[in-house]
Amino acid sequence: MKHSRRWLLASLPQLAASQQGKPFVLVVWSLDCVYCKRNFEAIGKLRAPP
Repeated sequence: MKHSRRWLLASLPQLAASQQGKPFVLVVWSLDCVYCKRNFEAIGKLRAPP
Protein backbone atom coordinates (compact mmCIF):
# COMPACT_ATOMS: atom_id res chain seq x y z
CA MET A 1 0.00 0.00 0.00
CA LYS A 2 1.36 3.42 -0.89
CA HIS A 3 2.38 5.76 1.93
CA SER A 4 -0.24 8.37 1.06
CA ARG A 5 -3.02 5.80 1.12
CA ARG A 6 -1.94 4.57 4.56
CA TRP A 7 -1.90 8.17 5.80
CA LEU A 8 -5.40 8.82 4.47
CA LEU A 9 -6.84 5.66 5.96
CA ALA A 10 -5.25 6.38 9.34
CA SER A 11 -6.17 10.08 9.36
CA LEU A 12 -9.67 10.04 7.90
CA PRO A 13 -11.54 9.41 11.19
CA GLN A 14 -9.63 12.23 12.90
CA LEU A 15 -10.23 14.61 9.98
CA ALA A 16 -13.94 13.82 9.91
CA ALA A 17 -14.24 14.23 13.69
CA SER A 18 -12.50 17.62 13.59
CA GLN A 19 -15.08 18.85 11.08
CA GLN A 20 -18.14 17.27 12.68
CA GLY A 21 -21.22 19.42 12.20
CA LYS A 22 -19.52 21.49 9.50
CA PRO A 23 -19.61 20.79 5.78
CA PHE A 24 -16.22 19.88 4.35
CA VAL A 25 -14.75 18.37 1.23
CA LEU A 26 -11.72 16.12 1.34
CA VAL A 27 -9.80 16.31 -1.91
CA VAL A 28 -7.00 13.84 -2.59
CA TRP A 29 -4.69 14.69 -5.46
CA SER A 30 -1.21 14.02 -6.71
CA LEU A 31 1.64 16.25 -7.81
CA ASP A 32 1.93 14.30 -11.05
CA CYS A 33 -1.78 14.50 -11.86
CA VAL A 34 -2.43 16.34 -15.12
CA TYR A 35 -5.83 17.83 -14.26
CA CYS A 36 -5.55 18.05 -10.44
CA LYS A 37 -4.24 21.62 -10.44
CA ARG A 38 -7.27 22.82 -12.43
CA ASN A 39 -9.58 20.94 -10.08
CA PHE A 40 -7.81 22.41 -7.05
CA GLU A 41 -8.27 25.94 -8.39
CA ALA A 42 -11.96 25.28 -9.11
CA ILE A 43 -12.53 23.87 -5.62
CA GLY A 44 -10.85 26.95 -4.14
CA LYS A 45 -13.56 29.08 -5.75
CA LEU A 46 -16.23 27.03 -3.95
CA ARG A 47 -15.10 28.10 -0.47
CA ALA A 48 -17.84 29.06 1.91
CA PRO A 49 -17.97 32.75 2.85
CA PRO A 50 -16.42 33.61 6.24
